[in-house]
Amino acid sequence: MSCRVLMVATLMLIATPAAAAAQPVSTLPGAEQPAPTSLRVQVVISRHQGDKTISRVPHTLLVTTESRATQLRMGARVPIRTGETFQYENVGTQIDCSAVTLKQEGQYVLNITVDDSTPFQTENGIASDLPSFRSFRAAQSVVLRDGQTTQFTMSTDKVTSEVVRVEVGLTVLK
Repeated sequence: MSCRVLMVATLMLIATPAAAAAQPVSTLPGAEQPAPTSLRVQVVISRHQGDKTISRVPHTLLVTTESRATQLRMGARVPIRTGETFQYENVGTQIDCSAVTLKQEGQYVLNITVDDSTPFQTENGIASDLPSFRSFRAAQSVVLRDGQTTQFTMSTDKVTSEVVRVEVGLTVLK
């Protein structure tokens, strides 16, 4: 039993410094809060059918580090007949982004959620006369430096075989 306690204590001592080094500066106990930094975050949502790009839509957000999330809402409310009345469905793009400065100089953790929905019809008869909606949602964190762009996520739509790609770029505003 005492061997097990010793092993757990040793693992905790080994893991604690590694975990503290990976934490953002703002969450380290007793650490000085870094000054807020303004960032320009570009999120590009593109749709591809094979080698052909069907759409490429850029969105730019101004995000301040060590602050609450920036939200972007872009879309429309589409009427859908429900019997003799209409119900409205939200379609469009919703992006939430917050940023934290990492302990390593010039690195930022971007916490991003992308939610995109659109009405669609297919040529293969899967969608009927009734309205159909395609939706895509991705949420994760990514570490970037000034001027860096990376592919945030990629996924293939099971119904249409379209590939959706989301790229994220970061520019530090001076």
